[in-house]
Amino acid sequence: MSIIRNRLYQFKQELLSNKDRAWYSHTNLLTAVDLLITDLDNLDESDWIRVNDEMPVERDSMFAKFKGTNKWKTGMFEKVSRNVLVTVEYDNGERHTEVAHTVDGRWKLEMRILNAKVIAWKEKPQPYKGDKNVSNM
Repeated sequence: MSIIRNRLYQFKQELLSNKDRAWYSHTNLLTAVDLLITDLDNLDESDWIRVNDEMPVERDSMFAKFKGTNKWKTGMFEKVSRNVLVTVEYDNGERHTEVAHTVDGRWKLEMRILNAKVIAWKEKPQPYKGDKNVSNM
């Protein structure tokens, strides 16, 4: 739901920057609600992102500082992403969810899978925090 969170932050910034408070008009509030509804309607299967649209953000690997030096060795990589959930599609059209990350822009799955490709990804969900309404016995 990051698209909704981003939209809410946008509205908050607009409210904070609008000193005369005219933003609270009936029309503006209706527009804000309509934009949120549109964002919800546009969510593609619970925040799955097609790999053709976007890839996970990569950061410098521990080897990046050696790139372009005589210390750079085969097997080193410059960039790496964190682990994300991915949808893998096999040649026969079957799909499964796996965990993967990217290395220099290429997908690396925990288990090597033949005849399959990553077609979508999303962030891993937050861990379960427990039921706040039930006391632990």
